[in-house]
Amino acid sequence: MPTKTDTHAEDVRPEDLGDALQQKGLYDQAIACYEAALRDQPDDPVVRLNMGNAYLRRNHLDNAVAQYRRSIELKPDYAEAFHNLGSALQLLGSVAEAVRCYQQALKLRPDYAEAHKNMANALRTLGRPDAAEKATHKALRQDPTYADAHINHGNALLAQGRVGEAIARFRQTIDLVPNHAEAHSNMLLAMNYLPDLATKTLFDEHVAWAQEHTAALPVARQYTNTCDPDRPLRIGYVSPDLREHPVTRFMESILAHHDQSAVQHVCYAQVTAEDEVSARLRACGGQWRNIAGRSTREIAVQIVKDEIDILVDLAGHTANNKLMVMAHKPAPIGVTYLGYPNTTGMARIDYRLTDAVADPVSPKDAATPHVETLARLPHHLGAYTPAPDAPPVTKLPALPSGKITFGCTNHLAKINAQVIDLWAKLLERVPTARLLVYRDNLVGVTQQILKVEMNQRNIDLERVVLTSTLPMKKSRLQVYEYIDVALDPFPWNGHTTTCESLWQGVPVVALRGRTHASRLAASVLTHAGFEHFVADTSDDYVRIAADLVSDLDQLAETRASLRERFAASPVCDAPGFTGALEAEYRRMWDRWCKSQV
Repeated sequence: MPTKTDTHAEDVRPEDLGDALQQKGLYDQAIACYEAALRDQPDDPVVRLNMGNAYLRRNHLDNAVAQYRRSIELKPDYAEAFHNLGSALQLLGSVAEAVRCYQQALKLRPDYAEAHKNMANALRTLGRPDAAEKATHKALRQDPTYADAHINHGNALLAQGRVGEAIARFRQTIDLVPNHAEAHSNMLLAMNYLPDLATKTLFDEHVAWAQEHTAALPVARQYTNTCDPDRPLRIGYVSPDLREHPVTRFMESILAHHDQSAVQHVCYAQVTAEDEVSARLRACGGQWRNIAGRSTREIAVQIVKDEIDILVDLAGHTANNKLMVMAHKPAPIGVTYLGYPNTTGMARIDYRLTDAVADPVSPKDAATPHVETLARLPHHLGAYTPAPDAPPVTKLPALPSGKITFGCTNHLAKINAQVIDLWAKLLERVPTARLLVYRDNLVGVTQQILKVEMNQRNIDLERVVLTSTLPMKKSRLQVYEYIDVALDPFPWNGHTTTCESLWQGVPVVALRGRTHASRLAASVLTHAGFEHFVADTSDDYVRIAADLVSDLDQLAETRASLRERFAASPVCDAPGFTGALEAEYRRMWDRWCKSQV
């Protein structure tokens, strides 16, 4: 009986081989196969599309766009090509153009669930969370089990400040796909906004995330790092936010002031489209590796190869985090810092950087459980770098009009019922004042929800301005031209927003809580010398805010001097902070070296 012969490699079409390689994640090899196929059939729109997909996954976005555009030229009714072109453009930051591509894809194929899902993501990015929510409904009508659409729905709800509904949606995603780490992280992030959640409950959820998603991952056991406590350290920073983002308001000063003779830093940037901020960070010295499009294993292998001594996660459970990379422990020491106000839940991360105000030494003052060892820096937990486009401080807006304006510019998810209750008490205490709430996505349903909440508390809506726009807007910081005193929300305080407000000359009234998230503003204000703006009770909060606006001449003097005083404080002392940070890194490294003896 004759044996069956195998198909010879030369009998396999290069485009089919490219598809197979792409399914295995071997994108570079797949691209080579598609190039071979196009030499014989340059007008094949499907090959062009698949080649674009491989470029997209490798984060070669301009090449992906070129292939998708050519595919559309060859097949003008190709819904998938329009959709994928939209995906590439969105990653490049051309979000409005991406929306137009998704619209064309849906015109050609109205039941295209993935296009509805990505349309939702784009609309949320454009500050239209209510429209994004509607798009996710359309995606889920096509496929009720579509996990990514459920996640986008949850993200749209969270952007509207509908925290409880967002958490329910993320839980539903986890029920559909039990091992969905992203949905689980999103749920943890959202839970930090809940004012009445027990800290132990939130801690247990973080530990459960780590157990479910990281416990089985292999850990790097052999390091080639030289165990010398005195040599220059190699510090790696891994983040999706090394671009225009609140995190870089603190990271830029660190990278710019690292002592290159003592610390050699490497940035692992999960950034699909680098911007001007990325360029500034690149120029700070050290090495820059863009890891977008790289697998977790590839990134971990690169970090081991780079012989990083201390690997610092800057995202925690925020979007596009690389906690899975941290779970492989590709460096001897792992640290989490700055981007997330809670534990990661991961015992494989050794330290969490903080300070003694955000995380007091005495347990009677705070109650944030943590898996990592806390490394408390001597002053504030970061050094603030003001935005280059920050406008000059303006005169107190209440002086010419006599009308006092309290304001809030924080994420809408931070404005919960308890916050509105306190604002209602303040407006009752100061009957001549009005309230301004500004956020670029404060539109539509979101705006209506806040109006209903305020109306239920008998707040006269004539005294409330809810807006997403500014007249003659050049910088979003121009909103502070209209605010006399800023009101910080809770339990998740403003951090970057607190610093921005002070930089623009606007005092911030904050309520100090018992968790890291609820002590961020207190940390900024205390280390900046403005602890008298910090309240320990809701009555104190109302009193401090009312007292600040009781003497407008004094408030005007405070406004005129606030930027200079803030700039001279430890919160803006980049060289001093970075030196203290480097000293902490050195202590971590010394402990590790001693543990290896």
